[in-house]
Amino acid sequence: MEHTVVVLFKNALAHYHVVQSGALGYEASLLRYGGSAENVPPIDVRFVKEGRHCTGSTEEADLMDDLYDAVQRKEQKREGPAGAHPPVVQPYLTL
Repeated sequence: MEHTVVVLFKNALAHYHVVQSGALGYEASLLRYGGSAENVPPIDVRFVKEGRHCTGSTEEADLMDDLYDAVQRKEQKREGPAGAHPPVVQPYLTL
């Protein structure tokens, strides 16, 4: 699974390419950052979901959580809501 996600980092948008590696692990690479050069987020981040939060290769815990949440939202959008069925189409009646 691969996704391009956008997260807020220090009041600016950070675009990451995220790839799932293994059952629970992820690798994210920074594509673009809209903030100042002093606040650039980590270029490469490796993280795993452990309980309610993510841990990994950076001290930026909120960034890892945000990346994980963004990937999960994209996956849910792609698959649709759990238990969702396609809408029932009513045929037109002809008289």
